[in-house]
Amino acid sequence: MRILGVDPGSSATGFGLIEREGRRVRHVTHGILRPPVGADLSVRLNLLHGRLSELLKEFEPEVAVVEQVFIASNPRSALVLGQARGALLAALGQADVRVVELAARQAKKAITGSGAADKAQMQLMVTKLLSLDKQPPTDAADALALALSYAHAGALADLPIRGLEGNLREKAPTRIVLDVRGVGYELLVPLCTFESLPDVGKTVSLLVHTAVREDAITLYGFSTPLEKELFHLLLKANRVGPKLAQSILSGMEPHRLLRLLRDADAKGLKKAPGVGPKLAERIGVELREGAEKLAGRMGADDATGQPTDFGQTAPDEELLSALVNLGYPRPQAERVVESALSEAEPGAPLEELIRLALRRLAQ
Repeated sequence: MRILGVDPGSSATGFGLIEREGRRVRHVTHGILRPPVGADLSVRLNLLHGRLSELLKEFEPEVAVVEQVFIASNPRSALVLGQARGALLAALGQADVRVVELAARQAKKAITGSGAADKAQMQLMVTKLLSLDKQPPTDAADALALALSYAHAGALADLPIRGLEGNLREKAPTRIVLDVRGVGYELLVPLCTFESLPDVGKTVSLLVHTAVREDAITLYGFSTPLEKELFHLLLKANRVGPKLAQSILSGMEPHRLLRLLRDADAKGLKKAPGVGPKLAERIGVELREGAEKLAGRMGADDATGQPTDFGQTAPDEELLSALVNLGYPRPQAERVVESALSEAEPGAPLEELIRLALRRLAQ
């Protein structure tokens, strides 16, 4: 696979082309597209479009990784950069090259381990990774870094992991570690998924959602299609991110949650952890139609809505750890641990303790 990195600029656009075969990556070419200094903007944009089109015709990359737009302090600079980027994207579109956008911080972290790396560090690492005789210019090095990030990450930002099967190495109410052919994958899981997990050391297969941010790639695991579909549905609501979606799924049985969303039941939804009255109203309005369609596909009316009894007790330290991992401040979590333990039946399983604590936190 040939991967082209593009670092857009109206006065200087860096490009870098690499080729990936399995796990091996080799350098093909790199350079800078530099229109004449002082030329009108329309002339510069036309030259950028034409020269990139020539490169695409000559080298025929299958994927182009283009740096995402950043917010510049100078509005005019941001506007000109956007216009240059548009000319480059038009050339890629005309050549039918698949485009992937990547933030500069994400590329820096992938190449150097730090999202705050400077240009000199990027040049050095790109030179070493591709075994180049000399360092490429900074704009070309940034472009090569974009291409390398895509290659080394297995294109996670564009082709995310959708499922994993492996040995369960670690298990906690909010996170697990799967050993997949010797590679350990950490996955965040809602409580409903935790309840269905086998003992540590057993093989488990999970559906996966890959959340990609500028500074991190986070995997979320689910034991059933309904859990994953509900997670995706929740993410469509304004002000609901992966962490909150995980928390909501942890505090409410999936079929019950689906019915509340389908009925736009704000009173019931506000009982979910992290959901206040206003958010409950908005979630109900925004997700009702999607929940109706999901209920039709999943046959939610046949479900009992009763939570599974996992049958395993846990100390207060585990309950506190689970609440903190769900995003609650430690002092706030500590205040509800004792009350949840006193309210629960003797020998109550950890997941039941978590639900009691989450209800109190939602009050």
